[in-house]
Amino acid sequence: MDDKRAVFRGGMHNSDVRDQNKRLVLSTIAVNPDCSVADLARTTGLAPQSVMRVVDQLLLEGLILRGEQASRDSGRRGQPSTPLRLNPSGAYAVGCKLGWRHMHIVLCNMVGDILGEVQQGYSYPDYERLLSDASASIGTLIAKIPAKHRDRFLRIGVAHPFHMSHGLFALAAPERQHDDWNGRNIAEEMSAATGFPTISFNDGKAACWGEFCFRDHPRPRNLAYLNVGTFVGSGLIVGSKLWEGSSGRSVNLGSMTICENESASRTSQELASVFAFEKLLERSGLLIPHGDPDDWDWDDLEPVTSNWINDAAAAFSKVVANTASILEVDTVIIDGGIPRNVVSRLVEAVEAKLSEFPEQMFEWPRILAGRLGRSSTAIGAALRPVTQAYFL
Repeated sequence: MDDKRAVFRGGMHNSDVRDQNKRLVLSTIAVNPDCSVADLARTTGLAPQSVMRVVDQLLLEGLILRGEQASRDSGRRGQPSTPLRLNPSGAYAVGCKLGWRHMHIVLCNMVGDILGEVQQGYSYPDYERLLSDASASIGTLIAKIPAKHRDRFLRIGVAHPFHMSHGLFALAAPERQHDDWNGRNIAEEMSAATGFPTISFNDGKAACWGEFCFRDHPRPRNLAYLNVGTFVGSGLIVGSKLWEGSSGRSVNLGSMTICENESASRTSQELASVFAFEKLLERSGLLIPHGDPDDWDWDDLEPVTSNWINDAAAAFSKVVANTASILEVDTVIIDGGIPRNVVSRLVEAVEAKLSEFPEQMFEWPRILAGRLGRSSTAIGAALRPVTQAYFL
């Protein structure tokens, strides 16, 4: 009897079941826009009456919209179906990327549309200045939400490298910045400064999530993600879920060791980042362009650009090979804050490098270029709170 009671106590309450059903229906509508109640019942396995109750509640809460009744197909009986889709105004969130050299903040609605954004570049991330500037910009963006929907704002998602203080040495930041970033809780301080709840994410994982959310359906269930920025960010999707680990610091593929020869070992960070590209430019006697790397004319920086692509592809191909040998990754997405044509060349070079590897007992994952570019981190940081609040 005691054992049975323990099992019962560990079960789901009615409120848990209702919440799970709401998430299931919302998630199904998200990937099947314009579906009907009958479609939802078939797809979710819930009884039509249960689906109808959930749909009525979602309509009441303003999370979905009912469209025009679909035309009745000839020969079909019953009432015409009414299509359902997510309400873009059903929820809002802010995504804030605090990068090594770039801040990007976006206000997004429930379907990921950017309703406003702020960008700012800098030589190194000054903690106090970023906190102040970001908080002020976030307040301005939230004010763009219609007053009648202001209560639908969820929270701020702030994304930044979790090892920020370590990279400051490479960027020649003042010594005090190391102390400023160490032991500080940016989410708590931003929440106090803005008055809105804030959660913190790793920047690579936020970018990975943003890219995953914007993939066409059916989305790849298992993918690895590599983001070329000042340094290399990364993320991993396993079973359609973002793998964060117990501390959120897992899947740091930029720090994976790459053996170049018998006597030298380096990380992919040292070969495939924008910082590595800048070092190649310096060694070649070329000036590092001003502004955002996404706006540089990389064709004008040859042959350094081609040399960097070759080095980065060699590093990433080994990262892909090592990751695929451990996990069943069927897709690898490469993206970053660099021009689209450079991303495309890098993807092709990684594929070429992989083709030179010894034959494996499995197929190499497909290598794809990302779609969101330098916006991926901010968008992912905004969509993560929306996902946590409403979807599976």
